[in-house]
Amino acid sequence: MTASHFAHDSANPTAIDGHAFASNRLRERLIPDQAEGRTPAIHFVGVCGSGMKSLVDVISDAGWQITGSDFSQNENTWNELRKRNLIRLNDVSDWKTTESCDLLIYSAAVPESDRFRQVAEQNEITQISYVEALARITNPSSGIAVCGTHGKSSTTSLLSHFVHAAGVHATTFCGAQQVADGRSGRLGFDDVTIVEACEFREHFLQFRPKQICLLGIEPDHFDCFPTLDDAIRAYDRFLQSLPVNGILTVNWDCETSRDLARKHERNRQGRVVSYSLTNSEAQWTAHRSGHTVFIHENGREVLSGDFPLPGEHALRNLLAAIATLSASAPIDEKISSSIREYCGLKRRFEVVSQSDNRVVIDDFAHHPTEIRVTLETARQQYPDFQLVCYFQPHQVSRTRSLLHEFADLLRLADEVFVLPVFAARETLSELQETTAEELARLVAESGTKSQFLTSLDPIRTRLETTPRTKELIITLGAGDIAQIHDDRT
Repeated sequence: MTASHFAHDSANPTAIDGHAFASNRLRERLIPDQAEGRTPAIHFVGVCGSGMKSLVDVISDAGWQITGSDFSQNENTWNELRKRNLIRLNDVSDWKTTESCDLLIYSAAVPESDRFRQVAEQNEITQISYVEALARITNPSSGIAVCGTHGKSSTTSLLSHFVHAAGVHATTFCGAQQVADGRSGRLGFDDVTIVEACEFREHFLQFRPKQICLLGIEPDHFDCFPTLDDAIRAYDRFLQSLPVNGILTVNWDCETSRDLARKHERNRQGRVVSYSLTNSEAQWTAHRSGHTVFIHENGREVLSGDFPLPGEHALRNLLAAIATLSASAPIDEKISSSIREYCGLKRRFEVVSQSDNRVVIDDFAHHPTEIRVTLETARQQYPDFQLVCYFQPHQVSRTRSLLHEFADLLRLADEVFVLPVFAARETLSELQETTAEELARLVAESGTKSQFLTSLDPIRTRLETTPRTKELIITLGAGDIAQIHDDRT
C-alpha cells in the first residue's frame, strides 16, 4: 500500500458531484439489485446500538429513507437519530412502507423471532446483519480496519480525523460518538473506508481490509473466547485476511500482538509497522511533556503538537493512528495542526460537568485494564479531589472471569459503588446482583469504602446535592449507566 491508496477519485471533482457519486457507490454495494431512479429505503432493527448509529450516519449522508426500531426508551438517543432524518417505529404495525423497503439491517442482539424481521421475511425483504452491511460497503474499497481489546473507537476516530486533515474524504464507521458533533459515521467521496472491527463472535472475519491496526489482545468476551488462546486464534485468522501487499500496524508493547506480527512477517503476509511508548525498537514512538506530544519515527522527531486528551492510553491511541496513517499519507504540518483540534469521543473520559468542588466524568471502561488507566488518569488530573467511582459491570461472564482483577483495580478510588451487572446479550438472572454484591464485598475487604447499589437512583440523588469537599465522581461501564447524565441534560 502506498500513498496512492489515498488518491482522490477523479469522478467526484466537486462536493455536489462527489456526494452523488458516493451515494450511488453505496447503493451498488449495499443493495445491488435495487433499480436506479428511486430513493433507497432501509429499516434498522436494534438501531440504538453504538455501531448501528454509525451506519445510520452514513446512510443518512446518502439521503436515503431510513426507519428504525429498538427496545430502548432513551429519548436522547432517539432525538439524535431523528436529526439523521430517521423515523422511529414503535411497533411493527407502524411499518406502513414494507412494499418500498429495500433492505432490513439488524444488530447482533436481534433474534430471528423479532417481529420486524418476521414481517420482512413475509414480505421477502432482504435481511442482513450490521456486520454484513459494513463488509459489503468496506471490502471492495481501500479499507483500514482497527481491532484489539482496548481503544478501537478512540483510534478509529483519531485515524478518521487525521485522514480528513490529509484531504481524504473517507467513509468511516466508529463505535462511539464524537464530542464535537455527535456523529459516529460519515459517508466519504473517496473510495477509502475506516472501520472499527470488533472481535465479538469473530465478526471481524467478515472484513477484507488492505490495512489492519492491531491495538493489543487481552482476555475478554468470555462468552465467545473462553481462553486467551481462543481469542488469539481468531485474531490470527483475521490477520491472514490481509493481501500480500497489505500493511499491519501493531502495538509493540503487547507481547501477544508482537508475536502474531512476527509470525505474519515471517510468512510474508504483508508489511509490519510497529509503534510503542516503551520499546525503542519500534518504528514509531512517542512521549508527552505537559500537553505537548512528540512523535518519532525511527528515533527522529517528525511532529509535535498540543494534544488535549489526558492519559497514557490516549497517547498510545494517538500514536497508533499516526503509525497507521504513515503507510498511506505523509505525516506533515497538516497532521500536526489537527492534533490540537481533536475533541475526543463521548463516554471516553468525558467531563460531563465541572464546578469548584465537583467534577463529573463519564467513561465507557468495562474491563480491568480500562478501569486502571481511567482511574489513574483521574488521579493525575485531579490530585486534590476525593475520587468516587460508580461502576456498572458489563456481562456476568466477564465480571465473574475477572472478578478479582476488577476488585484490585477499583481500590484505586476512595469510594466505590457497584451496580447490578448489565446483562448485554445474556439471559437476565439473579447472578447480575449476586456477582455485583460479591465484587463490592471484595473491594471493601481491601480497605476501600464500597457498597452495592440496586439502582441508579442514589447516583442521581448525589448529583443533586452540593459537596462539602472537592470530589470527582466518575461513572464507569458499557451499559446504561450514562443515562443518568442524559436525564440531567
